Amino acid sequence: MKNFNQYSVLAALQRSDAFVMTAAMVLYRRQTLDERAISMSVHVNVLGFNRADAATMTAICEASILTGMDIEIARDRVAKYARQLADHANGNRVDFGAAVADAVSIR
Repeated sequence: MKNFNQYSVLAALQRSDAFVMTAAMVLYRRQTLDERAISMSVHVNVLGFNRADAATMTAICEASILTGMDIEIARDRVAKYARQLADHANGNRVDFGAAVADAVSIR
C-alpha cells in the first residue's frame, strides 16, 4: 500500500475536481451524526470539518447540484485538511487511497 502525505493530497486537490468532492465527502462522513444534523462542529475530535468550515462544507456536501464556485470553495477549504485526509488514506481506506493515487497521476 502506498503511503500518502499532505503534499500528495494537495497535489491531487489541484488536479481533479472529482477528487476535491471525494475529499470533501470523506471529511463530511467523519463529522459525527449530531454535527451533520446541525451543520456545525461541536466536538474537539480532530475529525471532519472545523467550526469555521462546517456550515459551508455541509451545505456543499449535501447539495444536489454543484456550481463551479462550490467546487472552488470546497477546493480552498479542503486543502487545510490535507494531513487528516492523508492519514485517512493511509488507514486502510483503499477507495480513498486509490483516488489520491489516480488524481496525482493525472498530468
